[in-house]
Amino acid sequence: MSTSDHDSATTGAGGTQLGGARGERGEPVDVSLYALLANPQPFDGRLVRVIGFLALDFEGTGIYAHEADFRRAIHRNGVWVCATAAMHRARDTLHRRYALVEGRFHAGSAGPRGMWSGGIDDVRRAEAWTADRFTER
Repeated sequence: MSTSDHDSATTGAGGTQLGGARGERGEPVDVSLYALLANPQPFDGRLVRVIGFLALDFEGTGIYAHEADFRRAIHRNGVWVCATAAMHRARDTLHRRYALVEGRFHAGSAGPRGMWSGGIDDVRRAEAWTADRFTER
């Protein structure tokens, strides 16, 4: 994802910073996918920031709690993601990798064929998650 793509994903039209209350219009709420899956209602309609295994597949774009959930097609252990054009352009760095995604969560949005445990649209940020606590220094 280029700098301009990243900037446009984290700011509003014209490059203005998005504002408002945490989780509503401004800063996303940090939440684990496990918490989001177990108790989605408190996050319904709110901006969230999640980290998980992202797949950008036709009718199967979603973020999973774990890579194994993707590989075994356990869609209920993930949420559907309405991918942006910037995400598709960054496919080489995002697809089938752990990623951080920020967007608006909808508990009742199960994506194509109703396979998912909610959905994230209005994606404002998506980037590869490269943290590895076992990387040698």
